[in-house]
Amino acid sequence: MKVPKSVLLRASLLLLLLGAVSAFASRPEKVLLSFDVVNGEFPNGMTMDASGNLWAVTAYGDSGNCDDGVGASGCGTVVEFTPESGGWKSKVVYAFTGASDGYDPVGNLTFDSQGNIYGVTSQGGTSTCSCGTVFKLTPASGGWKHSLLYRFGPTKTHSDGMNPEAGVILDAAGNLYGTTPNGGNGCYFSCGIVYELSPTANGAWTETILYNFKGGGGFGPNDGELSVAPLVLDAQGNLYGTTPWGGADTSGACGSSPTGCGVVFELSPNGTGGWTESVIHNFDSGNGDGFHPTDGLVLDADGNLYGTTAWGGLSSCSGGSYCGTAFELSPASGGAWTETVLHSFSSNQGYGPAAGLIFDSAGNLYGTTVWGGVYSEGTAFELSPKSGGGWQASTLHSFGNGMDGQRPNTSLVIDASGDLYGGTFIGGTDVTGCTNYGSGCGTVFEILP
Repeated sequence: MKVPKSVLLRASLLLLLLGAVSAFASRPEKVLLSFDVVNGEFPNGMTMDASGNLWAVTAYGDSGNCDDGVGASGCGTVVEFTPESGGWKSKVVYAFTGASDGYDPVGNLTFDSQGNIYGVTSQGGTSTCSCGTVFKLTPASGGWKHSLLYRFGPTKTHSDGMNPEAGVILDAAGNLYGTTPNGGNGCYFSCGIVYELSPTANGAWTETILYNFKGGGGFGPNDGELSVAPLVLDAQGNLYGTTPWGGADTSGACGSSPTGCGVVFELSPNGTGGWTESVIHNFDSGNGDGFHPTDGLVLDADGNLYGTTAWGGLSSCSGGSYCGTAFELSPASGGAWTETVLHSFSSNQGYGPAAGLIFDSAGNLYGTTVWGGVYSEGTAFELSPKSGGGWQASTLHSFGNGMDGQRPNTSLVIDASGDLYGGTFIGGTDVTGCTNYGSGCGTVFEILP
């Protein structure tokens, strides 16, 4: 079994950011579950449903035969966490087999109003191309029924996309939207696509390619490439997303292959059945801007977009690499957008944010960093708007103290009480069953207000 490309990508971006750090924890944290080789290994997506239950996907685990040759086994799981008196109860609701159902589930899950669940796997699907799938889980008597909605790579040219690394989103009409970092026919790197899946009257689903990415760094139209992030949909039906590479930066400072520092893009219906892509921000390697965004965006009520970059900013971490940023993009006159860097991460606050941001009801933003903190294993942070302008950064928890988890890599979710939940890629109590990426199979954690 291959390591999920999102893990490899984010590791390649973030491994250069190692260094000594100091920070402080200001909120209590508790571990809800330590994963093991049975219930799952290495969580990489976290979602909360309308009833307050938590859902995680794990890249490996359970009993499927998808060993990657370095110690991890199983084909991945979907796990539900239900609150009960004094704690949480966990249950594996689906274990992937590595056959036509795919393997290596990645990204957040999406729920419709009937309680059905939609997600993706980055691998598997067909015998000729382990290109990934889109699946549906439907409540059934005594459990959940798995349905395969789409298998990527049915053509030899892989023009329909390959190996999705982010979950899908759902519109009001029941259509699904997502991205793949590979496939398509837009450039010599096979730079990926934005796709739509629509249900048909006979129960099948039809894929429509909304956009083929064409590259960056002076190659093609500099529109971005290799998206590993989910999309966000605004009230007007426009889609927004990020790519970690591509764009107009030709300095080579963000890498020579692929090229470019990444972009934020918009896809808008053009009124004739197609879609038009616009790059609303090109990241660059100078002027304190961030670069290499590796996750999706969040919208506020005024139409502003917020996100993170794994690199860039004003502070230097280990080896001269930059520590990452949190940013805002605001619509301006004439269709332009204005970027504001809300925070440049530094070694004493945690650095290398690989997941996106979330809002609470008061307008505060929350996220995680993969590195840094007191124990150099990542942090959870809060960004709060200041009355006079600007944002105040606070470290909520430093990971790596005992069995509390290490390297938080999922986006956070928040409940009505203000409790935060997320997953760490490694760490936890199982220190013998998952040793190929460090110690432990990962955790699900809660940070109290």
